Amino acid sequence: MIYFYCCRLRQIDLEFMKRMHRKVNIVPVIAKADTLTSVEIKRLKDHIMADIEDHKIQVYILSTV
Repeated sequence: MIYFYCCRLRQIDLEFMKRMHRKVNIVPVIAKADTLTSVEIKRLKDHIMADIEDHKIQVYILSTV
């Protein structure tokens, strides 16, 4: 499942992901990333991944080869 988010994950996003992560592969995607600077993207990505790890949600990480 591709999960689009913008800015920050809300509590409802985290709850939905917690319920789904054992049933489907979740691929987090930053919506409208083309409007952000590379620094903003890095900061947002770090924050989102920290939230996901804190809630023990398993996500599929695409390789960047």
